[in-house]
Amino acid sequence: MLAAMLVAAPAHAADEVGLGTNTCGIFAQQYRDNAMDTDYQFGQWAAGYLTGANLLLQASGRPRKELPPFAKIRGLMRAYCNDHPLSGYEAGVIELLRSLPDEK
Repeated sequence: MLAAMLVAAPAHAADEVGLGTNTCGIFAQQYRDNAMDTDYQFGQWAAGYLTGANLLLQASGRPRKELPPFAKIRGLMRAYCNDHPLSGYEAGVIELLRSLPDEK
């Protein structure tokens, strides 16, 4: 439901900032050039997005999501981008968010 709220909001280029606004193809190109830095920097963006989503869930009285460790987030996002090179990186983070179980 949260992901639907995030996607349903009108998107304006000025409202979205950071590495997550790139496509998975851009991620892959930068990863080929400098794997360690690219993986870490994009992973930080994804972790921040997921953390922010959890804060929004909590503020709205809904259960927070159980976030995976940082290394797993990075691995899941690499796999998503390998499978979806034309998709936006943010779309992969939203898909990851939807797949996470609620915190216990």
